Amino acid sequence: MKGHVRLAVWCVVVALVALPIVGVLNGWFAASRWPVTKLTMQASFKHVDAQQIRAAILPHLGKGFFALDLGEVQKAVAALPWVASAEASKRWPDTLLLRVYERKPFARWNEKQLISRQGVVFSVPEAASYTALPDLRGPDDQMSDVVGFYADALKAFAGTG
Repeated sequence: MKGHVRLAVWCVVVALVALPIVGVLNGWFAASRWPVTKLTMQASFKHVDAQQIRAAILPHLGKGFFALDLGEVQKAVAALPWVASAEASKRWPDTLLLRVYERKPFARWNEKQLISRQGVVFSVPEAASYTALPDLRGPDDQMSDVVGFYADALKAFAGTG
């Protein structure tokens, strides 16, 4: 009988110690305490501006430091058309750090989209205005073949003027 009581006491003690820690870290308690008040961005922007990034993350900043979901912040920033990827981290006590990688266009695709240097097709409203880029066209499922043909043609005609 004493063993059962001792086990129950230890379970209560562990719960009383662990629950507040887990609760704070998951934002269950004190979610509005320790608000994130600073944003530090590491990026060289050519097409994305800081205002767009702030607007994308603003809905996620109403929570406290521990309740801020970095995965959701990263998804929100990466959803911007010119953003290839984003990394988010926190610095105690009130700072959100963002590293943003912008897409670099390689060519236009069917006049309405762009192809990044990583071979990803993406849409931006001003895609047709990038007339200095090669204008590649074809069915979407054959984009890699078209890009390969373009690269081969560049090599074949290199140095011919």
